[in-house]
Amino acid sequence: MNNNRTSSRFSSYAKVLMDGIPGYMRDISHEGFKYVTIMPVNASLQEKKPVQVLPENSELNPFTLSGEIRWVRTDAEGFQVCGIKILAFDTPEGEKSYKKLEEQFSS
Repeated sequence: MNNNRTSSRFSSYAKVLMDGIPGYMRDISHEGFKYVTIMPVNASLQEKKPVQVLPENSELNPFTLSGEIRWVRTDAEGFQVCGIKILAFDTPEGEKSYKKLEEQFSS
């Protein structure tokens, strides 16, 4: 039996660094994405954070954005998960790269 929900749930679109803590970008949308890491996260609701994005697609350049923490929780597997709302991109190239990720991976 093929479980598409499980396989898509664990898909990742880019590596992410927030406060120097490595994680992965998942569940990408126009407004933001889910940041998932095994490391403890020190983030408060509505806190603004710089986020470095390292796309796994080598055709896209790394970029930095400003994000707002919308929610924080620990999932059943023990991963720290944050909802990040995008406030601004540091460069126009970053916005273009994010839009390409969104086109490829949003559902």
